[in-house]
Amino acid sequence: MRYWKGFSLMEVLVALAVTVAVGGAIGTLLVRSQQTGRSSEAAEASTQLLRSLVGAIRISPAAWLPTQPGEERTLSPGDISKLLGERKDSFADPSLYTVRVRDATQQGASRKTFQVEVCVRAGAETLCQTQDISMPPVDVVYATTPSDRGGNYTPAPATAYVLLKILGPSGGAALASFAGQSFTQYGSYPLTLSPGAYTLDARTASDARYTYEPSPSSLAVTLRASDAKEITVNYACATGAADLTVVPPEGMEAVPPGTVRLSPGDRDVSRGGLVPYLPPGSYTLNARDVQGGPYTYSPAYHPGQSLDVRTCETASATVAYRPVTGALRVVVNKAAGMAGSPTVRVSGPGLPSGKDITGTTTLENLVPGTYAVAPQDLLEDGVRFRGTASPANPAVEAGETATSTVSYAPVSAKLTVEVTGPSGAPAPSVRVTGPSGFSQSIGAYGSHPYGDLAPGTYGVQATTVSDSLYTYAPAPATASVSLAAGDRKTASVAYAPATGALRVTVQGLPAGASPSVVKVDGVPLSANPQTFPYQAPGNHTVQADTFTYGSYTYAPDAPSWTVSVSPGATATATVTYTQLQGVVDVTVSGLPPAAVGAGTAPFWTLTKPDGGTEQGRGSRTFSGMPTGTYRLTAANVTYGGIT
Repeated sequence: MRYWKGFSLMEVLVALAVTVAVGGAIGTLLVRSQQTGRSSEAAEASTQLLRSLVGAIRISPAAWLPTQPGEERTLSPGDISKLLGERKDSFADPSLYTVRVRDATQQGASRKTFQVEVCVRAGAETLCQTQDISMPPVDVVYATTPSDRGGNYTPAPATAYVLLKILGPSGGAALASFAGQSFTQYGSYPLTLSPGAYTLDARTASDARYTYEPSPSSLAVTLRASDAKEITVNYACATGAADLTVVPPEGMEAVPPGTVRLSPGDRDVSRGGLVPYLPPGSYTLNARDVQGGPYTYSPAYHPGQSLDVRTCETASATVAYRPVTGALRVVVNKAAGMAGSPTVRVSGPGLPSGKDITGTTTLENLVPGTYAVAPQDLLEDGVRFRGTASPANPAVEAGETATSTVSYAPVSAKLTVEVTGPSGAPAPSVRVTGPSGFSQSIGAYGSHPYGDLAPGTYGVQATTVSDSLYTYAPAPATASVSLAAGDRKTASVAYAPATGALRVTVQGLPAGASPSVVKVDGVPLSANPQTFPYQAPGNHTVQADTFTYGSYTYAPDAPSWTVSVSPGATATATVTYTQLQGVVDVTVSGLPPAAVGAGTAPFWTLTKPDGGTEQGRGSRTFSGMPTGTYRLTAANVTYGGIT
């Protein structure tokens, strides 16, 4: 231990020899302590100093004990400093200690007893510890070595003495063995050994930071009786250390393993902390970017990326991560009645080709700078929705999330015109007009949507149409529809027949007779049969006149009647003419009855109105004869020579 600095090898060995010669002159130590304070550091310091002094007394009694019986010796600060050695803590100041050695031998005792007291001040408290030492007879105590008292001393036979010194840097570690004992601390170790061959084995030692290499690492020692040798092992610091601090991105407990490495050696130091046992030299920290949330973080090195590692020194460095990208959150608010998802294009330094999004989206890891948020129109079921971004050019900063809100609203409307009509009806005629010269014609039945219309008032005008028989009227004929942005409205036009038709057939007319004798509402027929189109719904009058044609008279079955006409339907009327008939009586008189039946040749002829004839000889009645003018001619009859 360091407490022995300043004493010669001979002093130590001679003192040790005295101790051995008396057969264990130092007996059982009785320890008692009186503690006035409770400081653990002070207690440890006083205990260490007490042990050092007792050890020094064992090695060299004359250097420390009183010289007269009953005397008390107070150690000087210089003596205390020797005992403290290279202590570096707050109790390294010799002035904090009071050390006394008193001769406490009882009268008539065969052995000497000395009381050692060590007191140390710890602030306002003073901590004292005492220890009694029993020594051999007085003449041994006061005649230890020639250098101490001038007497003669002969070492005990069959023993050898070794002072083993293990030296090294303050606070370092040792790992040595000699003569069956292990030594893990620096210091001086007096050993009494039997003659023989011994081997010193010193191995590499380490503490929490550094490794220490011994010199020599191995030594063969041969001891003879009465030998006194000094063996020194010097430990030298062989490595250094690095104390690394890795500051992860905000919100992360640590960076992923393998992110930060130390070269040479390619050590993973991502967790930071102490990196012990580094060979001296220049080292480089290499850290990768880290993704944390929506941002990318890059490393910054303090004080630099390189570390200079020296033996028994700890180099320090910090790797702190800072954000190098930002994020942009685009909030898309759809308008009421908007079912689809609109497209919003975002472009900027990190999106040179632009990126289309279709809803609320957070764009991560963007290069800082100014971005453009451009909403695209959405035409949905005839209504155009247009978005407005606020702000339209958000600024993205590293480690920050900018926000742009896109709000959509309708800017146009839709009008659907539904045109209906009966099956077989002619094509409708509808026109739709509106703002900015809008005009569309409709010529077919069905649904006609007109989308993306400017808001305003639209007019629907429908006109009557007709086919060969009927007219069809729209309902309504005109309509006005007011459209606001976002409206989807329907205007309906229903076509229905407005008129009917009347078909008149005349039967019984003689060949060549004109049908004009029949009239519909006073209008004579010009053809037979004849259809009168576009007749107003309701009752119509059909008149039939009696007429004479070819000397015959024809009469209708009724002179007039009423026919009901319905819209979209053809009513029919049939007029039947009948040739009027009567009885023609031919009476022959003035001839003798015998004359009438005397021959076969007719003597009278009845010419009908149509030129036909009837002949006979006597009286005759013709019934069912058509009305008209008949002519009767008679020839002379000669009967019995009389004409």
